[in-house]
Amino acid sequence: MKLGFIVPILLIISASKNGFTQANDKVIGCEVPKVAEFPGGNVALQTFLHEFICYPETGSKDSIQGKVFIEFTIDSIGNVVKPKIKRGLRPDFDSICLSVFEFMPRWIPSEDSNGKKVDAKFILPFNFRFSQKDDNPDFFTEISCTELELKKRKLRDEKKKRE
Repeated sequence: MKLGFIVPILLIISASKNGFTQANDKVIGCEVPKVAEFPGGNVALQTFLHEFICYPETGSKDSIQGKVFIEFTIDSIGNVVKPKIKRGLRPDFDSICLSVFEFMPRWIPSEDSNGKKVDAKFILPFNFRFSQKDDNPDFFTEISCTELELKKRKLRDEKKKRE
């Protein structure tokens, strides 16, 4: 049995010049012609997430599978702000998903029809499940949570040195 994390598809809730006009939870829409983008696009986002997500060891012991939905905002200069759990799975899974946002680079912000950069709100789903397929490229098991924490600690230390 292989543990895995399925690469999520980014969903935009809404974006507008004066803040957000959130659609209902089932309808996803956007009021801007240019939607915020992770630097390098979706492939780069997938690569980034693969580097910063691990399957919690406690989750595999308990055979936990499911989704975590994180809502966040990309502000008008591209910063990732206000990440929060929209729908969680379990605290160990939720915290791993939230921790990704600490290391996320600036995005290319959304723009309105006049080219003005505007805030945009997104939901990023993280799908954790078991798979019998060993060749599924959407899954990974290369990094343990312990190794990931060491990597994050090193990145935090490097960031502090630059400041």
